[in-house]
Amino acid sequence: MRVRGISLLNRLNLALKIHRILGIVPLHLDRGRLNAGRKLVETAQLVGSVLIFVLELCGYVYKLLHRFLVNPPLPFFNSLLYNLELLLAMLNTLLAMGGCQRKRHLYEHVLHHFEVLLSDCSPNEYNRVSSWFQRLTVFAVLAMLATVVVDFLSWQNVTMSLASIFSVHIPTLITILVIVQHWYAMSFILQHCRRINGILAMLSNEPPGNNHHIRVKRLERLRAQHKDLHELVLYVNDGFGKLLLSTLAAIVVVLNVECLELYQYCRHGALSVAVSAHILYAIIWLILHSGLLFMIVYPSHWIEYERRRTGLILFELLGDMSSVDSETVHNFTRQVLAQGEQRKACGIVTLDLSLITTLIGAVCTNLVIMIKFASE
Repeated sequence: MRVRGISLLNRLNLALKIHRILGIVPLHLDRGRLNAGRKLVETAQLVGSVLIFVLELCGYVYKLLHRFLVNPPLPFFNSLLYNLELLLAMLNTLLAMGGCQRKRHLYEHVLHHFEVLLSDCSPNEYNRVSSWFQRLTVFAVLAMLATVVVDFLSWQNVTMSLASIFSVHIPTLITILVIVQHWYAMSFILQHCRRINGILAMLSNEPPGNNHHIRVKRLERLRAQHKDLHELVLYVNDGFGKLLLSTLAAIVVVLNVECLELYQYCRHGALSVAVSAHILYAIIWLILHSGLLFMIVYPSHWIEYERRRTGLILFELLGDMSSVDSETVHNFTRQVLAQGEQRKACGIVTLDLSLITTLIGAVCTNLVIMIKFASE
């Protein structure tokens, strides 16, 4: 079983190195592979995490002082949203760095169950999810580098650009990478839910035969796996819950502030290199945070869809089953019905695609209020 775990970590090795540098992966996640320099590595990671947060705080203070001294002063809502964005970014950093070390058991528990799931099927079935984890990690790093360049063109000030890197870009990169971890865990679970439904669909298409005991064993094994997957979903959403709520709040703030900025730039109509860079920055920031929202809700939405699909397939199975098989299917169906609660972050926000329309409505309402307030 340990070999399976090591192979799973090896598939994610490149991405995990980036996560580990930023201190958002537990220090003992792969303790079986660490050499005698483990203490030095742990100390370096802890010092690096503290240094990152101190730099974020320094960048925030510098930008705060700059906004107080700017003449003419920023509009009220712009200043309020800017500060909220920076404060939520620092909060996300604390939750990500502190939470991953404090909840090391979460990573170990999920990794152990993933090992068990992989032992029951071909690991190649999950290579696509693992490869996307690598790609999203690399994309996040490259996107932040591009944003840093655009930010420098907009400010044309080295000190302010450094303050933005420390207080905005590094915290945002950390947030994106932790959300990528959540996305990977949920997508892994979603992939296995689809696999279970595929096997159940094959069983429903098989002609009834005399191999009742084999079918009962297969159904019982699938039922146990389905139960474990449901518990994993609850466990993952609970472990990442506070960070998900904070990230959703940050997404709402960013959508509001960037849309407000775009409206103000379009209204004034004066273009220059700095203004064009600001507009490009706002568009990139909107795309990144919209993608972040999509990554949070997409896997949870489709896991719920697959759960409902499981119930429909089990209903089809009932017509072709013997009395012994029917009892097994009834137990499976009752289990699926008992799993009817929605996937929520900390029991507050429902994680499905309807959240996107809710946030769009909230952002539009806020924009109308802020534009009306500014025009008066």
